[in-house]
Amino acid sequence: YFEILKEEVRRFVIEEPHRVYHIAEAIPFLLTEENVEKQIPQLQSLIYFAPASISVTLKLTLQPFSNYRVVSEYAMRILRHHSTDDVIFYLPQLVQALRYDTFGLLRKFLLNAALKNPYFSHQLIWTCQTEAYIDGPADNHDETLCILVKRLEQEIVKSMSSEHKSFFEREFDYFERINAISSSLDPSDDKPKKRRLLRERLAELKKKLPKQPSTDNQLKIYLPTDPSVEVNDLIVNSGNPMQSAAKVPILVAFVVNKRETVPIKPVGSDENQSTNDRKELKIRVSSTSTDGRPISALWKRRIQRSHSDNNIEVKESKISPVAEGSLTLPSPRNLRRSSSPPATTKPAEETQTIQACIFKTDDDIRQDALSLQIIELFGRIFKEADLPLRLTPYRVIPTRTGPKHIVGGIIECVPNAKSRDELGKENDLSLRHYFIENFGREDGARFKRAQRNFITSFAGYAIASYILQVKDRHNGNIMIDDSGRIIHIDFGFLLGISPGNDLGFENAAFKFTWEMADLMGGNTESPLYNWFVELCVRGFLAVRSHLDEIVPLVSIMQSSSLPFFKKDRNNSVIKMLTNRFFPNRDEKSAAEQMISIVREAHNNTRTNIYDQVQWVQQDIWYYSSKSEQPNKIIEK
Repeated sequence: YFEILKEEVRRFVIEEPHRVYHIAEAIPFLLTEENVEKQIPQLQSLIYFAPASISVTLKLTLQPFSNYRVVSEYAMRILRHHSTDDVIFYLPQLVQALRYDTFGLLRKFLLNAALKNPYFSHQLIWTCQTEAYIDGPADNHDETLCILVKRLEQEIVKSMSSEHKSFFEREFDYFERINAISSSLDPSDDKPKKRRLLRERLAELKKKLPKQPSTDNQLKIYLPTDPSVEVNDLIVNSGNPMQSAAKVPILVAFVVNKRETVPIKPVGSDENQSTNDRKELKIRVSSTSTDGRPISALWKRRIQRSHSDNNIEVKESKISPVAEGSLTLPSPRNLRRSSSPPATTKPAEETQTIQACIFKTDDDIRQDALSLQIIELFGRIFKEADLPLRLTPYRVIPTRTGPKHIVGGIIECVPNAKSRDELGKENDLSLRHYFIENFGREDGARFKRAQRNFITSFAGYAIASYILQVKDRHNGNIMIDDSGRIIHIDFGFLLGISPGNDLGFENAAFKFTWEMADLMGGNTESPLYNWFVELCVRGFLAVRSHLDEIVPLVSIMQSSSLPFFKKDRNNSVIKMLTNRFFPNRDEKSAAEQMISIVREAHNNTRTNIYDQVQWVQQDIWYYSSKSEQPNKIIEK
């Protein structure tokens, strides 16, 4: 019946498009490959249609759609009607789409948007610089995009006003110098030497870096992961080299001013647009946004305490190189998304606090950025479906450093969280006993609240891990924050690639150990365990209904140099990703399949063995039935 109804809707849209001009959801029925290639006359009615979501735009920027001007013009109208944060969120895909920009409309849109908004231009230039060079063998990567993005970056910089160009140069020079320190450290040196050299070089850098402008209306250097965080000072003694076999990622903390607003202009704004047009624009955006608000790629945090000691020492961490460290940061209270700010704003009240980032070189983190983009989208879907599942996507900015254009990036630190490895080494307790120690007795309100936070976040990451096939889930890559929520980090292995030269040892859909189940009641019959399974099923069905929005985020990257596409000889990545949503099953059958996936992941033998191997080889702690005794299951 569904297919019959779908065909009737398609026929109605084609025969009477004027009846559905105001319904953006009708666009996929009109803009099919068949209709576009036949150039049906109804395509001319696109000029009257309400703008659809940006996820629709991604499809329209690809061939064969991009070969038809009327379609490309409609796609650009969609982009102009969405917020700055919306467009920034999809920048990696939009830059990839430049290779299919037949009429140059996408390039023109990005250029104009960059010239209106300096913060947008910075995000775009970082993306262009990352895609401007080919790393390693170019088997699945041509130079077309490299040429296009280099040219676009040159156009943006050349067209900048003197004020914006000065701002751009200060911002990029500041963080390139810090990233260069990471590449200058020798991985073979012992950790005390690396720390000493790091802090010496940070101290030298601090003396050379220009001071921030003193007036509120001047553009100030900010953390690339959050334009609302203006850098006030660099904390030399926070510099800490992270654990890594062949590289030296570094953790650096800053004294920052947290502004509640960022004085930037929406990328689609028009100086001559009338008040009525602006009202219409606002209505259209809200009607096409999936959760009633624009996506924000930026965390807007209300910081409740300030920093008074500029000589902070940061505890050493042995977590994975892209883990967000053990620096305890102010708690992000009242976490919220923000819509695009108006063109001008009054100076916002500032709160001084500390914020840390990890800087990496010679490590391609574009894959992490894509994973976290999809995880953030999952979070929006859960919110739209009114589900209690929670995810914590942190920001990642891929960059290039130095004359050799070494790929790397800047990673936002997760505040008030420690890896499971760190927690285990501190107390050697199971999760349940750790929660009792930190949140009180099991029948108390604090424990139950933390337990609920764990379950709702665990279910969210279980779904994301299954869909993206995230691997290398040792306890250095799983964190617990001070409210009990679980947070996954380091997405270097996903969508078919795995440690050990794609050995594929971890065969569970997600990591679900005995101690995790123990925190939820200890057996498969407990109410909390069954609630967890229910959340996994409901969350999966919610994201499944957005299949057509999720898959294009990955498929548009097929011509990129992302690792999982380099080895994708049979174009199987997208097919397998799509199949994990069970698109050909009804909802009941898909739900039953998800229940089986959760049950099979529970206490998976290979998951347990992988933890044991990581403990032996990398000294990464894991919990076993003997963990709270002097010895482990496996003796080193």
